[in-house]
Amino acid sequence: MQKQKENNHFISEFQLKYFSCPPPAKKPGKHYIWVYTNGKDAECKNTKWVGSSSNFYGKDDDRLEDLLAITEGKNGQIFKEITSKGEILDRHESQLGDLFWILAFRTRALRERLRGGFTAAIDLMAERSTSDKAQAFYKQMADKELEKKIAEMTAGLNVFQRLQLKNDPEFLKRVRLAREVIASGALTGIMQDGFRNFSEVFKASTAIDEGHNKGLEQFLTSGGKCPDSVRPLKWCVVTDAANRFVLGDSGVFSRTENGAICSLIGISSDWFEVYLPISPSTAVVGMRHNNPPSLSVEGIMAGAISTSYEQFYSNAYSSSLESRARIEIDTNNEFFDQSSLEGIVTGVWDRKVDHT
Repeated sequence: MQKQKENNHFISEFQLKYFSCPPPAKKPGKHYIWVYTNGKDAECKNTKWVGSSSNFYGKDDDRLEDLLAITEGKNGQIFKEITSKGEILDRHESQLGDLFWILAFRTRALRERLRGGFTAAIDLMAERSTSDKAQAFYKQMADKELEKKIAEMTAGLNVFQRLQLKNDPEFLKRVRLAREVIASGALTGIMQDGFRNFSEVFKASTAIDEGHNKGLEQFLTSGGKCPDSVRPLKWCVVTDAANRFVLGDSGVFSRTENGAICSLIGISSDWFEVYLPISPSTAVVGMRHNNPPSLSVEGIMAGAISTSYEQFYSNAYSSSLESRARIEIDTNNEFFDQSSLEGIVTGVWDRKVDHT
């Protein structure tokens, strides 16, 4: 089917509408929202053009957009009932787990953090590609390849022919030269150039975009179920009469048992509580314990802002929120921090080459 929907929402428009404000005078459309973007002044914008990007879910067709629309119809009804009743009905609990997962999985925040993390890992590989561990790894790899080539050359020979080859001066010379090149460390510069070139190719590619969309489509076509390892065991609603909750562009965020704030997917199964503000006055919390949620209204606001990648959304203008957008956005970004990157690179160089 030909592409029809160019403007794709990575934050569901039905979510944004729950944070809508009165439309500015003489502006078309009835759903507007205040957008707080890192490094910019706050803007009051039509929700049609908020939390969206051109062809975010693919340029060729609307298959993924249509699959997401099906989930949005179901989830919109859940939002309506929670905000009107102020409580979570038993029949909603299973759906809420699926809702939390897809809202975190579909966002541009996730996609861009993955892109940045992989790029940083490749760049660090290039930077560390001259280390002693890296050189030892190259030598292992090269030794393995040389052994493989020799085995291939002798595979079709009988015992007498193999003895002849192993005593052939020209053959012995070529093997010796190959081992000298390996021992000289000449491969280090070649590998470093290779990593640098790969980094440039990766940055210019659409690999992350395509991989993210493919993963989303597979998730939705397989039923769109939240993995059991990250499904909350208990749900509750937190309300704020002052209407201070904001919605971050990461969709949902989590708190670990030791108090760290991060995104749901970023920490995988290590979460303790997950939070989703669904309106200025209401936030849904999923938990792995039987106690009340640990975060206050201010804590929920701070979590939504700090785990946002680029912007967050509110039903009103506030100079305080504008200031917080400049300072707090993307300050809790747990994807591939420096220690994680170091671990990835070290893990590559520490890997043993199988010579079997």
